[in-house]
Amino acid sequence: MRTNQVVNFALGLALSSLIFFAELVLPWAYLAYLTMAIYLWKVPTKSTYTPWLGAITSILIIAGYIINQDIAVNQPAIVNRILLLCFIWLGVVLQREHKRVESKKKRLIHELDTS
Repeated sequence: MRTNQVVNFALGLALSSLIFFAELVLPWAYLAYLTMAIYLWKVPTKSTYTPWLGAITSILIIAGYIINQDIAVNQPAIVNRILLLCFIWLGVVLQREHKRVESKKKRLIHELDTS
């Protein structure tokens, strides 16, 4: 089980990196970070890995904006990046909440079985 979680973490890093490099080439590739938010939410990783994936993805989103930034400040691009950051961290929070509920459910089932 633990190996599977490490593999999922590595796949998450690979997905984030792939999206980042695609963003450098394609103008609308930054929207693919939404797939990373879904990945963070749905794919199980160790509970300490999920915030790290969220932080690394957040850094890549900000770095992508800085690298692709024109001379003029583009307000819609800033708003899009902020929304992407919110979706990434929403995925992290949902995954952690899901893990908390699952562990609570297992504990309650175990208590019912022992009584």
